[in-house]
Amino acid sequence: MTITDSQPDGASGRLYFRWRWAVGGTSGAYGPLTASGYQNEKTQTYSYVRQGLDSWDPFEVKECRVDDGVEVDCGDWDVPEPFNSH
Repeated sequence: MTITDSQPDGASGRLYFRWRWAVGGTSGAYGPLTASGYQNEKTQTYSYVRQGLDSWDPFEVKECRVDDGVEVDCGDWDVPEPFNSH
Protein backbone atom coordinates (compact mmCIF):
# COMPACT_ATOMS: atom_id res chain seq x y z
CA MET A 1 0.00 0.00 0.00
CA THR A 2 1.11 3.56 -0.64
CA ILE A 3 -0.05 6.80 0.93
CA THR A 4 0.86 10.31 -0.21
CA ASP A 5 0.28 13.47 1.83
CA SER A 6 -1.49 15.33 -0.98
CA GLN A 7 -2.60 18.47 0.90
CA PRO A 8 -0.32 21.39 1.87
CA ASP A 9 -2.29 21.88 5.10
CA GLY A 10 0.25 20.89 7.77
CA ALA A 11 -1.66 17.68 8.56
CA SER A 12 -0.52 14.15 7.67
CA GLY A 13 -2.16 11.23 5.89
CA ARG A 14 -2.44 7.83 7.59
CA LEU A 15 -3.48 4.50 6.11
CA TYR A 16 -4.57 1.20 7.67
CA PHE A 17 -4.94 -2.15 5.89
CA ARG A 18 -6.72 -5.44 6.67
CA TRP A 19 -7.46 -8.73 4.93
CA ARG A 20 -10.96 -10.02 4.20
CA TRP A 21 -11.16 -13.78 4.86
CA ALA A 22 -12.83 -16.25 2.47
CA VAL A 23 -14.80 -17.70 5.41
CA GLY A 24 -16.05 -14.24 6.43
CA GLY A 25 -14.69 -11.60 8.77
CA THR A 26 -11.47 -9.63 8.62
CA SER A 27 -7.98 -9.66 10.06
CA GLY A 28 -6.78 -7.15 12.56
CA ALA A 29 -5.56 -3.84 11.20
CA TYR A 30 -2.05 -3.50 9.81
CA GLY A 31 -0.30 -0.16 10.01
CA PRO A 32 -0.57 2.65 10.54
CA LEU A 33 1.43 3.91 7.60
CA THR A 34 1.80 7.69 7.90
CA ALA A 35 3.04 10.21 5.32
CA SER A 36 3.93 13.59 6.85
CA GLY A 37 4.72 16.64 4.75
CA TYR A 38 3.22 17.78 1.47
CA GLN A 39 3.92 15.24 -1.31
CA ASN A 40 5.72 12.90 1.11
CA GLU A 41 4.99 9.27 0.22
CA LYS A 42 5.26 6.06 2.28
CA THR A 43 4.95 2.50 0.99
CA GLN A 44 4.51 -0.87 2.72
CA THR A 45 3.94 -4.30 1.15
CA TYR A 46 1.77 -7.03 2.66
CA SER A 47 1.13 -10.51 1.25
CA TYR A 48 -1.05 -13.48 2.11
CA VAL A 49 -2.00 -16.80 0.48
CA ARG A 50 -4.75 -15.90 -1.98
CA GLN A 51 -6.86 -19.04 -1.32
CA GLY A 52 -7.54 -17.90 2.27
CA LEU A 53 -8.91 -14.54 1.15
CA ASP A 54 -12.29 -13.34 -0.14
CA SER A 55 -12.53 -14.08 -3.88
CA TRP A 56 -13.79 -10.66 -4.93
CA ASP A 57 -12.56 -8.21 -2.31
CA PRO A 58 -9.45 -9.63 -0.60
CA PHE A 59 -8.58 -6.49 1.39
CA GLU A 60 -9.82 -3.17 2.75
CA VAL A 61 -8.16 0.12 3.63
CA LYS A 62 -9.02 3.03 5.91
CA GLU A 63 -7.53 6.50 5.51
CA CYS A 64 -7.22 9.14 8.22
CA ARG A 65 -6.17 12.77 8.44
CA VAL A 66 -3.74 13.34 11.29
CA ASP A 67 -3.14 16.71 12.95
CA ASP A 68 -0.37 17.01 15.57
CA GLY A 69 -0.24 13.20 15.88
CA VAL A 70 -3.99 12.85 16.53
CA GLU A 71 -6.40 11.24 14.05
CA VAL A 72 -8.97 13.97 13.46
CA ASP A 73 -10.87 12.58 10.47
CA CYS A 74 -11.06 8.95 9.38
CA GLY A 75 -13.04 7.33 6.61
CA ASP A 76 -14.73 3.95 6.88
CA TRP A 77 -13.09 0.66 5.98
CA ASP A 78 -13.55 0.19 2.23
CA VAL A 79 -12.28 -1.81 -0.73
CA PRO A 80 -10.44 0.74 -2.93
CA GLU A 81 -11.08 1.24 -6.65
CA PRO A 82 -10.55 -0.47 -9.04
CA PHE A 83 -10.64 -3.56 -6.80
CA ASN A 84 -14.22 -2.90 -5.67
CA SER A 85 -15.77 -3.22 -9.14
CA HIS A 86 -16.91 -6.80 -9.80
